[in-house]
Amino acid sequence: SRTTSSTRDELQRILVNGTAGDQIPANILDHAHIKIAKWWTKELNGAHVPSDDYATIMARSIFTLTPIGHSAETFRLFEAMEAGSIPILALDETYTDHRCKNSLHPLLDESLPYGPAPIIILKSWDELPAKLEEMLGASSSSNHEDSRIAMIDQHQRKLIRWYRAFMKDRAQRFEQLVRVPRRSKS
Repeated sequence: SRTTSSTRDELQRILVNGTAGDQIPANILDHAHIKIAKWWTKELNGAHVPSDDYATIMARSIFTLTPIGHSAETFRLFEAMEAGSIPILALDETYTDHRCKNSLHPLLDESLPYGPAPIIILKSWDELPAKLEEMLGASSSSNHEDSRIAMIDQHQRKLIRWYRAFMKDRAQRFEQLVRVPRRSKS
């Protein structure tokens, strides 16, 4: 919801109005699913997307915008990765000032055996229109369009492989943590 974090208001402004010199191209917005609730609530109401529809939208999405909320490590980030939708997030001052800012460290850790998460990180949401234009923008050359599609497809496959390795590693770490040593039979 927009009330969860000021960065969500900023993102909505950019989606609707663009930035000082950049707007998100209409051909991109025409294919986007944008729904931002005004208030966060625990109860499902008309402001929420039904869970079946949400899963379908995520599975069909190339990108998912993941502004921070109550925590910098938003659940949408993991839902996007699980669906193979490339998360886009801004590590802006809202992130750097957030009390949970280090919660993203496990995703960005260069020392992981499978590397950091192949997500798109912006310095601010103002970079979003240019980034989307770079990745999805119109092209006059069909060869250029084919290479752009291949690049995005490769990025999504890399994300899925990374997410599986990350979750397997996290599950193994959790199992090691809770594993009770067996007593020897005497």
